[in-house]
Amino acid sequence: MEPLSALSIATSIVQFLDFTGKLISGSTKLYKSSNGTLAEHGDLSEAIQYLLVLSKDLDQPLRSKDPEQVAVYEQAIIGLARDTNHAAKELISTLEELKLKKNSRWESCLQALKTLWSQERINDLRSRVDGFRSQLSLNLIAAMRSEAFESHSNLKKDIDQLAHYTAEGFLKHIEESRQWQRTLAEEIRRYYRTESNYVDNVFVPSHLAQVGLESKARHFAKLMLSTLRFLGMIDRHDSIPKAHRKTFEWIFNDPEPQTTWTSFSSWLQSPSNLYWITGKPGSGKSTLMKFLYNDQRTYRLLSLSSTAPIVCSAFFFWNSGRSMQMSQEGLLQSLLHEMLSQCPEYAPIAFPEQWELFALLGHSPDFQPWTWSELVRGFHRLVDKVGTAKLFFFLIDGLDEYAGSHSELVKFLKDLLRYTNVKICTSSRPWVVFEDAFRSTPSLHVHELTYNDIVGFISAEFDESEGYRELYQEEPEYAAQLVSEIATKSSGVFLWVSIVVTSLLAGLSNGDRIVDLQKRLDELPADLENLFHKILDNLEPTYKKEASEIFQVFRASGNHITILGMMFADEYSPDQVIKHAVVEFPPNQLQPKLTRMRRRLNSRCRGLLEVAGGRGKLHNISIIQYLHRTVKDFIEEPSVWQKITAYAPVAYDPYLHLCLSVLMQLKTSRIDKSFTAVELLTAGISYSEAARKTADEIRITLLDQIHMSTQSQRLVTPLMLYSHISRHTSPVYGYCNSAGNANDFMRLMVCYRMTFYVRGKLEKGYSIKENHKAHDLISDAIAYSWCKDNSLDSTHFRNTGIVVQPDLELVKLLLDHGADPSKAVRMNVLSKAGDTASKAVYALLIPYCSKEVGKGNLKNKKEIHKKPRWLVSKFSRL
Repeated sequence: MEPLSALSIATSIVQFLDFTGKLISGSTKLYKSSNGTLAEHGDLSEAIQYLLVLSKDLDQPLRSKDPEQVAVYEQAIIGLARDTNHAAKELISTLEELKLKKNSRWESCLQALKTLWSQERINDLRSRVDGFRSQLSLNLIAAMRSEAFESHSNLKKDIDQLAHYTAEGFLKHIEESRQWQRTLAEEIRRYYRTESNYVDNVFVPSHLAQVGLESKARHFAKLMLSTLRFLGMIDRHDSIPKAHRKTFEWIFNDPEPQTTWTSFSSWLQSPSNLYWITGKPGSGKSTLMKFLYNDQRTYRLLSLSSTAPIVCSAFFFWNSGRSMQMSQEGLLQSLLHEMLSQCPEYAPIAFPEQWELFALLGHSPDFQPWTWSELVRGFHRLVDKVGTAKLFFFLIDGLDEYAGSHSELVKFLKDLLRYTNVKICTSSRPWVVFEDAFRSTPSLHVHELTYNDIVGFISAEFDESEGYRELYQEEPEYAAQLVSEIATKSSGVFLWVSIVVTSLLAGLSNGDRIVDLQKRLDELPADLENLFHKILDNLEPTYKKEASEIFQVFRASGNHITILGMMFADEYSPDQVIKHAVVEFPPNQLQPKLTRMRRRLNSRCRGLLEVAGGRGKLHNISIIQYLHRTVKDFIEEPSVWQKITAYAPVAYDPYLHLCLSVLMQLKTSRIDKSFTAVELLTAGISYSEAARKTADEIRITLLDQIHMSTQSQRLVTPLMLYSHISRHTSPVYGYCNSAGNANDFMRLMVCYRMTFYVRGKLEKGYSIKENHKAHDLISDAIAYSWCKDNSLDSTHFRNTGIVVQPDLELVKLLLDHGADPSKAVRMNVLSKAGDTASKAVYALLIPYCSKEVGKGNLKNKKEIHKKPRWLVSKFSRL
């Protein structure tokens, strides 16, 4: 008898378990019709022959090995083969006995078995089969690991042939491979939930190369990098101003004797693994961190302290950006993305669970949002297992801009200091939580060290002004004194200097005399908050209304809007947008509009809002941002915000103008990426829902035009949209086969709980019964309520883990206009909504179900199978 591998024997066990499972579940039919023709196995003889073949396979010996080398999982599989073979022989004997009963007409094997076996005996077999399946799945994983990662290291098999030895080849021999793939995948996930920090040594790059999995590991790394990437990941780095020439050069020099800061150059070369950069708001901390990240001297000095290659990762917290840019998840996804980009061979080490699912079962990593625990485990595995092979250098800017608990963030960073292959340079404002945590670490206060940098910056800016050059020729002593006075008054705050210099340059351009310049400087407050107040107070009266509208649009967008989006929101009325044709704007007409919008930002907002990238060329995707974090804090302070919004009419609706902007972008812009189109569509839906100051009729018209614009340009199909949504929540995935007509858009509006839209359409004669025969809207209204994320930051469905009460108003509206309650009753659409939500909706459904019973559409309580007992009892009385 030919010896078999453990995986081959396991294949026979699986085939027996699947066959027996069908047999005792009643799904194996013996007769198609009264003539006795068998449906699946021909007749009992064929079923017996099938079991006999399996029995022989189960009785074959394991491929010969030294008894001391037989692994535990192999012993377990041999034992399972012995037990299943015993069960197979028992079943064969029973089927042989059944053959003798001629002229019987059983519909299934289970029915036939019941003529010879008691229910207790059948239950016993069922229990044994379930037990075999559970034991086998655990040992199968071990067998597949061995086959894939260990036993072929000497065979040098080509990667294309490797599938024959691993789960891919194994699953090809199994009829119910999908079920077994789910079972094995869950076993892998369960294993790593239990052994969260475990990483097998066979995942190290050198071993993967030996067994021919190096190429597969590289492909896996690319997939993992895609899952770690998120929208706006590098926005903050790009938006930080580049350091002025010769600024911050002192950071690489030794401190002067009278100063108290720790030499950064010495720290880079020392065993010490944390350096804290702090300073006043606006003193240039982020610009310094970006300077250090981009300067090669940082890495040259680091290399003097270690022979290991340096892996540098940076993250810049940004509380004016998207939620991911101010979260711990964003921090770790960014760091991991940079780390694995530089050493992709370690991706299996960081994410062994996903690697095994990929290498053993062929499952590509999914795009579900990462959890904090998953990211932390991956991060620690990577740093720990790489060990001395790499030196990880992390630059983490703006700890104070993190949106969660700063104490927890500090705890996480300090926990990293236990690794000898990690160095961290971090920055924050001098808040107590950070001062207490970093008091004894090497550090510096930026505002104490930048006087000469500020003088250089002021001089360079003034030297480019014709008015200043004239002043210098006329009064060189005062001109020099002016530079020194500004630098002194700034107290090391670069942001203050930048604003003041802009103001003085405007005065010089306007021909201000010395006395005028001095008065202007003296009247400017020395602190940022009062300076911002003065800027707002000095707005020209005719500009205040427009400034208010721009600030409101910017904040309503979640502080994230392009200059193109702002231009459309600022310039176009609802009537203009609705009448505008679907035609691309010629570039020669668009650029002047963008340039004018930048001028409007400068003149109306006085520099408090700016276009990222400074004075460079404008692009459609150029982002508008606050001048600085301190500006955001000031503008969004409740009393200041109330003052700003009071400049505009009470009826002004920024969400309406954002919706108009989305529609204009869909009508006039070249949108090359489907992802961008989906983002625009979902944003338009969310903005229209939030535009509650605006009449429903206008909002409905805009939504219809958004739908028609995407369809006319074939920018977004419902399939793309539903696929986009289903990356965040699975219930929508089943509805991806729609054709993109108005009825499909109505379904989308129901999913988004756009009650005003649905009501408006129904009141104008839209028929649910005529347009939704294939699929009922009522189930959409119930099923998607649980996962709706109403925040405009994400503008799409997302499973937040929070049960949301279904929109009963929308459900009732649909029922009142002909939606079929029986379909909602028959579908288990409330399985994820929780008992409280289920009771509320079912209580609403009961009166409508009563009407359907009267019409004969619902017959009895069996229509509500597996529903709560309280509902069945109520329904039985209808």
